[in-house]
Amino acid sequence: MNLTRFLNGLDLQGDEAWAMPVIEDYVLVVAAKDYKDGGTGVFTLAPPESVGYRIQGLLSTALNNGS
Repeated sequence: MNLTRFLNGLDLQGDEAWAMPVIEDYVLVVAAKDYKDGGTGVFTLAPPESVGYRIQGLLSTALNNGS
């Protein structure tokens, strides 16, 4: 499913119409397990210009908000 298409297709009335927000920063955390050799790893994807304190802040906010 295309997330942008879904969000733009929301049927909201009047002033509640959806407007795509600007994404200021992001971090994606993925835990992976290789069942073939039993190896595991945790990987993060973030913009190359992101600084450590921003990534830590995003992760802290996500954990504290239960997201």
